[in-house]
Amino acid sequence: MEFNLYFYLRTDKVNKNQEHPLNLFYVFQRKFLKIPLGYSLKKEDWLETKLPNPKHKDFKYIWRRMDELERKVRDLIYNHHTLFGTFPSTLQLKNLLNSNPIIKKTESLVEDKKITNLFDTFIENSKKDDKTQTTISVYETTKLHWLEFEKHNKTGFCVSDINFKLLEDFSLFLKNKNLMFSTVGKYIKTMKTLINFMIKYEKIKVDISFKEIKVEREEENNFVVLEFEEYELLRNSITYSDFELDGERLNFSKRERQVGKLFLFMCSTGVSYVDLMNLRGFNFIVEKKELKLKKSQKEPELMVYLKYDRQKVKKKTECIVPLHRHTLEILLSFIEPNRYDNITRANLGIPENMLKKWVDKSLKSFMDDPTKLKEKDFKLFDSISNSDFNIEIKKLCEKLNFNTVVHIKEKKKNGETKVYRKFECISSHTGRRTFVTLCLKLGIRPDILMKSTGHLKLDTMRRYNRYTTTSIHEEFENKVLFGNN
Repeated sequence: MEFNLYFYLRTDKVNKNQEHPLNLFYVFQRKFLKIPLGYSLKKEDWLETKLPNPKHKDFKYIWRRMDELERKVRDLIYNHHTLFGTFPSTLQLKNLLNSNPIIKKTESLVEDKKITNLFDTFIENSKKDDKTQTTISVYETTKLHWLEFEKHNKTGFCVSDINFKLLEDFSLFLKNKNLMFSTVGKYIKTMKTLINFMIKYEKIKVDISFKEIKVEREEENNFVVLEFEEYELLRNSITYSDFELDGERLNFSKRERQVGKLFLFMCSTGVSYVDLMNLRGFNFIVEKKELKLKKSQKEPELMVYLKYDRQKVKKKTECIVPLHRHTLEILLSFIEPNRYDNITRANLGIPENMLKKWVDKSLKSFMDDPTKLKEKDFKLFDSISNSDFNIEIKKLCEKLNFNTVVHIKEKKKNGETKVYRKFECISSHTGRRTFVTLCLKLGIRPDILMKSTGHLKLDTMRRYNRYTTTSIHEEFENKVLFGNN
């Protein structure tokens, strides 16, 4: 004998708002069990088709609650059938519902706590626990993405909505914003931390299926970098206003040039986007080189370098990055945009030491400005959100025809390989990866390079070695087999 499950609005009961409780009815052997959903509706909001009115302000919320309750009740019914060969009686199902920790009488909508409200408590608590500013920033950014997710779904999610599917939908929403898998993973990890916080400190019971959500990551060494020719094209087209490609001048808007320069700076220094946005004028240092010959009358050359502490590591890690011609040109354009933002290829004839002197002079003027009173006043680079930057740099690289075919394999069991155009795979982190990869190709010692990038393990640096048949052949040809003796 089969059973029947259906939702029914109990018009025999009414509250002070003239609303009737919504129940799931279980009918078996001519007996029925009423299972409360924990939500009440007015008569006009309940259709004859036994569904809530789609125009109701909480329609999606009610529909999810109905679907979730029915699914869990069905699971209990079929589990009982598997064990005993028959469906449970109404009394047996009632006992199962009372003893099963997953099925509880659902709280009303008013009492059901909003996830965004718990986010605020979570962030404030994290600040008291002395979490790093970078971690707090990730938590706050995750909340902003969550608010966008709720706006996209036109509903505010509550604790009772938390389950595997909700986080899976959030993950898909983030991926559709062209965020890197690792970035999506970071936000999903934050959501899991938030939910665990709710369970531990707020004593809130949730569907533990949320723990099953996982986010695939890009494979090691499975990322794109700019080739040297692409790097040079980016540099020339963004830096020099008179640069032409195949006889045509490339026209970029002010915003495109700003995004391009930030990207070029990362490609030239290995600075991550988070660190870039935190750089100040005092992070740039100009010093005189020590002369090899003592008492020499020759004027010592200048050294310009970037010195900063990495933001995204627990251990304090100091990075020192020497700056040369193209990086100096970018730096000057940010310190004194009115003077150095629009330069031509004639600038290539200026000695590099002269550029260093200009940087020294401009930095001193920038740092000695009496109107600068707070640390934020010494910031050199305009703030752009990481998500906006990643969208805009893709469009810029598409304009530069970075169209080579790229194969990316998902880092998960039996992950499929997908085909992209190169510009689709470029993000802020491509800059750091490009710097490391090109430096290794040019023969910079990995242990020296680590002092510039802040990597703590040599094994991490090895990921960036992109060996090809040609590079292997040339290494042997130049250094072992046919070297000039």
